[in-house]
Amino acid sequence: MVKCCFVPGCNTGYALDVKQQKSIGFKNKSIFKAPKNTELLARWHRAIPRKDKMLTEKCYMCELHFKENDILLFDETILNDGMIFH
Repeated sequence: MVKCCFVPGCNTGYALDVKQQKSIGFKNKSIFKAPKNTELLARWHRAIPRKDKMLTEKCYMCELHFKENDILLFDETILNDGMIFH
């Protein structure tokens, strides 16, 4: 399944955008799934009003639409035994 940004006018996740980013050596933008929590989902819906589509927990939004401090950056790997390596 292709993960494309829900925000109107944003091309993140669409094939042409992915191809262009790759051709200039940029990494693909991070894409975040809409929350399952109904209160938080309602906040997202108010922040991204659309008349043509309804925001659901199956939608996505890319990193371009968040403040820098809204995104936690860290690397972790889950090993076979379940241990988390940072």
